[in-house]
Amino acid sequence: MKEIVLTKSKNGMGMLLISFAGVIIGTIGFGIGMGVYTCVSWALMADAIDYNEWKTGKREEGTVYSLHSFFRKLAQGVGPAVALVIMGTLGYVNNDVNEAGEAFINVAKLGFDVAVNMRWLVAILFTVAAVMQFIGLALVYNLDKKTLEKMNEELDARHASDAVTEEA
Repeated sequence: MKEIVLTKSKNGMGMLLISFAGVIIGTIGFGIGMGVYTCVSWALMADAIDYNEWKTGKREEGTVYSLHSFFRKLAQGVGPAVALVIMGTLGYVNNDVNEAGEAFINVAKLGFDVAVNMRWLVAILFTVAAVMQFIGLALVYNLDKKTLEKMNEELDARHASDAVTEEA
């Protein structure tokens, strides 16, 4: 097992500033990406609700939103559990206890190979998630501009005729 040794270097402060700048730039990029994702995902949800009404004739927002919430929470529970099982398989162990008897991670005892495995795990999980999102948006979500325009026109006409029927 290789040990990680931290040494003091002449340009240590410079490396710290570069690392800090990298964290700031990464955080800004993450924030922009999450902002776009958050806005687009709810817009796609509204289009899916309209599509369901267009195909079935029933507007079921409550069902769609509750299913979305349920499966999002299910994924938030199952996803980390699966990741933890994979981490254990790759050699990760919560391996130390402090004076109060609380467990904590002692990076020096984990070994370099485990740290490399964890980096690969993160990269692979992000890649798999990105591929799954691409498949969902490119192959499953089949609403393009032309279909949306047709759908909205037909729904508007249907709503207008329903309003006339209710007034009569």
